[in-house]
Amino acid sequence: MCCGTGLLAARLRLPGGLIIGALAGSATLHAFSLSNAVLPPVLLVPAFVVLGASVGVRFLGTTLGAIRSYFFASLGALLVASAVSTAFALLAAWLTGDDLGKLVTAFAPGALEAMTALGFALGYDPAFMSAHHLFRFAGLSVVLPVAARFMFAAVEEVEGPDRKPQLTGQEPHTK
Repeated sequence: MCCGTGLLAARLRLPGGLIIGALAGSATLHAFSLSNAVLPPVLLVPAFVVLGASVGVRFLGTTLGAIRSYFFASLGALLVASAVSTAFALLAAWLTGDDLGKLVTAFAPGALEAMTALGFALGYDPAFMSAHHLFRFAGLSVVLPVAARFMFAAVEEVEGPDRKPQLTGQEPHTK
């Protein structure tokens, strides 16, 4: 079933379709107690090596100049995202009594594959890690368009309906 849901999600062009679809299939089987299967480490470790390599390959062709130009903006974004996720992990640990390390890892910013592999390496349940990151991605997919709509509506209210917001920071040409 997991292979089928993975292939279906990939065919539907969902981001990370193979892994998300397979996780959805596995979650369904486990949620309805149709399976309690767990991959043995002899299969799981090589799978995470392949996932790690696929993450690393995404940087192929990136120049040192590009890395330098984005360094400080990326560092700032990482610090803000880490502070926010750590604050919510602390709150969740306080409310649930769950392991703080597990929650910090589950709430941490990062790609689904990388954070799942990190959670596994730290001895945490990969399904727990994946579920939290999928929920974050789904939440952002809903919240960002709504926030953008409110933001552009506020700009239109201030600047008037005839003027479109300039995303480049440049003023429009007037006649």
